[in-house]
Amino acid sequence: FSVQLTDTCVKNSGSHFVVEIGSREFVDNLVSLARAFSATDPAVRQKILALLQSWALAAKGRSDLLYLVETYDMLKREGA
Repeated sequence: FSVQLTDTCVKNSGSHFVVEIGSREFVDNLVSLARAFSATDPAVRQKILALLQSWALAAKGRSDLLYLVETYDMLKREGA
């Protein structure tokens, strides 16, 4: 999965890369994939949601990653 590679990069890269992953554009693309039930393999959908959760929990308290945290909270409220 390319999302697994992205997670590896998040864990091993600098702050600049992490901020890009937390950007509105990147997060919205992942959310679109996760919401595309008929077009996205269920295993990929679950991986995306798990990574968004992991990244959001790690990003709590960081103002530069607020959109990521807010999006995760929204998905959680929606029951995703």
